[in-house]
Amino acid sequence: MNSMVFTVLVPFLMALALSLLITPLVGQVARSRGLVDLPSRRKVHLRPTPRVGGIAIFLAFVLTCGSALLFHALRGQPTLAGMQIVGLLGGGALIFGLGLLDDLRGLSPGLKFGVQACVGLVAYLCGIGIYSLHLPGHSVIPLGVLSLPATIFWFVLVINAFNLIDGLDGLAAGITVFSSIVLLVLGMLRGGAFACVGLASLAGASLGFLRYNFNPATIFM
Repeated sequence: MNSMVFTVLVPFLMALALSLLITPLVGQVARSRGLVDLPSRRKVHLRPTPRVGGIAIFLAFVLTCGSALLFHALRGQPTLAGMQIVGLLGGGALIFGLGLLDDLRGLSPGLKFGVQACVGLVAYLCGIGIYSLHLPGHSVIPLGVLSLPATIFWFVLVINAFNLIDGLDGLAAGITVFSSIVLLVLGMLRGGAFACVGLASLAGASLGFLRYNFNPATIFM
């Protein structure tokens, strides 16, 4: 357990520090390039506010996860399989690019749903998927052929759920922090070391961003 605490504490603190440092820099670049959300009658902010803060979360997360994987690989310790790394970082980069492009240019709902489904498919093909349902009472239901559609549905559902709640200062980032910590605790109890590294990195990156996203926010996700 002590080893597990160290495994998750270092990525959490690293991602937190990176996010605290990178977020203001992203805000400065966004302002200089006019990537701001302008005030209106339907919005609560009173001045133009940078709206691409998700870049800081993504960079802090990827840099932390990449460093952790490299560190363990150099020490000869077991890490995620190669295809799982592709699914985690490659799929994450794809959905990040989709969100950024949507912020900059605006994309059709059909295109966004299609890419989101592809991300779920990539994750599944790389060994990251939902293969069974664990119900109260220790009963397990294998999904079999329904595993793929369940995985894709879950990815699309969670992505759009966070898109919809990203309207109030601190809401999406705050929920990300709390949900990541809850899943992190469950992962530590089950011994999933590298899932815990990812969750700790995400919690730290989101918490660092939250420092600037509380009301009144100085940057939007």
